[in-house]
Amino acid sequence: MSNLTTHEIDRTFKYQFYHRENTGWLSSLAFFKEELPYFASLLANVNDKNTALEIRNQTFVFEKELEAFNQAIDEIKQSIIEEEWGFDDDAMGRDFLLGEEIYNRHVGIRERFQQAEKSFLDIKHRLYKFLCKVL
Repeated sequence: MSNLTTHEIDRTFKYQFYHRENTGWLSSLAFFKEELPYFASLLANVNDKNTALEIRNQTFVFEKELEAFNQAIDEIKQSIIEEEWGFDDDAMGRDFLLGEEIYNRHVGIRERFQQAEKSFLDIKHRLYKFLCKVL
């Protein structure tokens, strides 16, 4: 196998790996986004049943966190879509060299996704702990 063929296989593998990772992230982000209205309804239920200022303040903080998280999801999703468009451009004949720029961009998206995943679990667990105390 020639050196060129090995290099082309390596690029194809990396492209497929990045694409598969993006697909998984998009699926997880969609799940996170689907959960947000459920969390918001739980907070609305708390507000309907409680008039204490301290509890309303806590629900307000959660609501703001959910709004910020929703925006973060949209931003990560947009970054993934833009990266995928770049992959599409390659498929249309552009030279797809998995150089440092593409690598760094993908690593940045990965780090942002991992932070979002941690944030989702943190918000979820703190919210459930709060609900157990007030409901």
